[in-house]
Amino acid sequence: MNAIREFNIGRYIEGQSPLHRLDPRAKLLVLPALMVAVFSASAWWNLAGGAGLTLILLVLSGIPLWTHLKGLKFLRYLFLFTLLLHLFLTPGRTLFGLSWVSYDGLLHGVFVASQLAMAVLLSSLLTLTTPVARLARGLEAILAPFRVLGLASKEGGGLLVWVLHFVPILREEALAVMEENRSSGGTEKGLLARAGRLRQTVVPLLARLVGRADRLAHALARGESPLSEEESELEPMRFGGWLVIIAGLVLAVALGWRY
Repeated sequence: MNAIREFNIGRYIEGQSPLHRLDPRAKLLVLPALMVAVFSASAWWNLAGGAGLTLILLVLSGIPLWTHLKGLKFLRYLFLFTLLLHLFLTPGRTLFGLSWVSYDGLLHGVFVASQLAMAVLLSSLLTLTTPVARLARGLEAILAPFRVLGLASKEGGGLLVWVLHFVPILREEALAVMEENRSSGGTEKGLLARAGRLRQTVVPLLARLVGRADRLAHALARGESPLSEEESELEPMRFGGWLVIIAGLVLAVALGWRY
């Protein structure tokens, strides 16, 4: 249950850090570019550079570093599976003299798992430091030039608002259902017990989400908006924002460049 509470993607934490104050258009352009660069890295020095830059951004967010690291706990089994998959299935030098354990696979597994972890941290930074409504306005502004091609940029921004609006609702309802199951005596440990509790969680969770969606639809029909963030238009991009975009894209190209 703690892992769900600490999952950071889609979660916003208020603050006055440099990343909180940065224009959302700059974050929407630079952070995805850095994620692409991380996955394009082919050497350990590329990966080390990406890790260093990610650490700097985490510090600039003003959010405790432990909060970011705890957000990775939700995906720990994905990282472990990635590592084991490469360890046993990648051909190359063997480990401990065992033909079915690959040393090269271990190295590659650590490399890929590190790429996944950095991508998760960078993507969570986007929502941790930016309210949903500002993300939507930033996406609309970025997609605005494509209106000439018939792309509905405003509708895309509105869709993003509602998608991200439901992420904390999903977390809230999942925690409520799991707390109810726990209070009813579901405290057994073990893999089978966890699987049983998961099965008992899914149906009530879906029912609660349908109920929330129904109440939301009725609120919208009455002209009420559940969003608390102000959805005003963004100000023109300042010089600092353009400088961050240029520097971020240059760093992304440098990190992802295959020499």
